[in-house]
Amino acid sequence: MIKLLLIVAVGAGAGALLGSTRSCETGGCPLTATPLRGAIYGAVMAGLVGLAVLGLPRGRGGSAATAAPLSPHLIAVSSSADFEAEVLKAEGVVVVDFYADWCGPCRRLMPVMSELADEWAGSVKVVKVNVDEAGDVARAYGVSSIPDVRIFRDGEQQEHLVGGRDKAEYVAIVDRLRPAPAAAPAAPAAEAPKQP
Repeated sequence: MIKLLLIVAVGAGAGALLGSTRSCETGGCPLTATPLRGAIYGAVMAGLVGLAVLGLPRGRGGSAATAAPLSPHLIAVSSSADFEAEVLKAEGVVVVDFYADWCGPCRRLMPVMSELADEWAGSVKVVKVNVDEAGDVARAYGVSSIPDVRIFRDGEQQEHLVGGRDKAEYVAIVDRLRPAPAAAPAAPAAEAPKQP
């Protein structure tokens, strides 16, 4: 919050300085025609830029995405070699979440992915790929909007979902892609008693 206030103050100062270099006789001049107008305009613009760069301020309790610790079952991938080992050469179903730390929708999706990683531990991998760290992987898959979730089975992409979805939607897709559990062998039928 302090960083945002400093950005707003710098913007207000720059706007006031710009406004002091102009004069307005009619009152219908641009927003920076007087020092006061320039300060207000500069503060608003700097505030908007500051929010975009720093992210929206979180309340006292923090955001839902940062409140719960991430699952130890989430696998972080930061290179194409890691991606190949964890996703392309993996057997079974792998859910891949392309995200970035600065992305608000990604932060809201991360607790869902963390919860799924815990629930599917040992049967389905959940992999997170930070597009800022593994840009080569993101480019290879044409990721242009995040969050971007890809679901692979045996190294082949099966599903592609852009934007955050409900947990139930991910569960339904994964349940459809997972092989059915092997049925227990049937018990041998008891022989019928022989009739005399």
